[in-house]
Amino acid sequence: MTVIDASRFNLDSPELEARVEALVGPPGQWQSRRDLQLALLGEFGLTERTRFLDLGCGSLRLGLPLIDHLAPGHYTGVDIDPDCIAAAQGLIDSFGLLGKAPTVLRSSSFGFDELSGRARFDMIWIFQVFIHLTDEHVRNAMRAIAALLAEGGAAYGTAFVDDRLETLERRGNWRHYSLAHAPLAYYRERAAEHGLALEGVGAIDKDGWTAARQPVALSMMKMTRA
Repeated sequence: MTVIDASRFNLDSPELEARVEALVGPPGQWQSRRDLQLALLGEFGLTERTRFLDLGCGSLRLGLPLIDHLAPGHYTGVDIDPDCIAAAQGLIDSFGLLGKAPTVLRSSSFGFDELSGRARFDMIWIFQVFIHLTDEHVRNAMRAIAALLAEGGAAYGTAFVDDRLETLERRGNWRHYSLAHAPLAYYRERAAEHGLALEGVGAIDKDGWTAARQPVALSMMKMTRA
């Protein structure tokens, strides 16, 4: 299993950490949520040669150590928020990672418009994104994953999976985003519309994760070509 030491990318300035963390999640969890994701990726088979697409890359909490670990040009990050992209680009420069040739871009189509026909990825990561998406956005995300996933590759995403529901429901909000809950069957059907097979991996209950106050746990899903 791949183990990545991300300590070089701890943010020494409390002011900087507060600023970039405010773009992607609640305060005080920058390192713990990063390290949790790195542990999961190690379990899922990440290697230096993995061509990696980070959908919803934010301000590169996960992206910085991945850019450093992966082969040059193997990391691509996509986000809809221009403030996140600006912060990400600044951090890439300040940590001396330009030589690893990462791609970080703003997209309102989950990278579909910008990357289709140009690149395929061995692993697509869509962490803490489905939890905010409307039905239309879920369909667009599945379309992008299907177009950008390499043969034999896998996509992993988190969602509030509640099998007591019949379809996607919006409950509460965080910043300017609503929170979505849906049964696993809903995500499986949306994936199948684009030729993807989806399976549940299980709830995330590892150390370093402080779940939002939701009626169900955050769950991991895996998508592959059907």
